[in-house]
Amino acid sequence: TDGTAARSMDAEKLLTSAEKLQQERALLRINQMADRCFNECINDFAVTRTLRSHEEQCVCACTQKFVTMSTLAGNAFGSQLERITNPQG
Repeated sequence: TDGTAARSMDAEKLLTSAEKLQQERALLRINQMADRCFNECINDFAVTRTLRSHEEQCVCACTQKFVTMSTLAGNAFGSQLERITNPQG
């Protein structure tokens, strides 16, 4: 029926909007991580224009922490969401 088709289109639009918002948030988080790791690890990039080995190691460790913490937070959120949406399971 027309009502079912309209609901389906609304659901698709909502899903598309949610996916776009998720992508924007992911890009924002990546930019924040890059800024934070750069500020924390890089001392004189304007002078040298290259990374020293200790700066590169720091950036790698910083980004690894970010990825690990993001994964842990995402898993915890997913577990909480599962408990809320499926309290019997």
